[in-house]
Amino acid sequence: MTTTQMPVDNGVNVEALLGVRDALPGLGVPALIIQRRQDRITPPCHGRYLAAHLPGARYFEQPGDHLLWLGDTDAMFGQIREFLGEAGATPGPDAKTDRSSPSPAAPAAG
Repeated sequence: MTTTQMPVDNGVNVEALLGVRDALPGLGVPALIIQRRQDRITPPCHGRYLAAHLPGARYFEQPGDHLLWLGDTDAMFGQIREFLGEAGATPGPDAKTDRSSPSPAAPAAG
């Protein structure tokens, strides 16, 4: 008997996805996980797993199927705006700063 690598119906290789699970706790970036309760393509259990294993992740679930842009988009966009406001409030240690203009404390050339 031989076995073959079988992708799921939507073309995602399950074996490849399972390989990233160990890396999730080490990711230090903000994450907002948005799920729809009746989504049969990416069921909410997947989003809950990500939220539980990504440090500081935020999980938002709302009614509806896979199509995020249908239904109560106001609540979803409210969550996104709030998340982006929080995520942009404190730059991380690797944040890039604009060094193209001199700092106020720099002496003037002359």
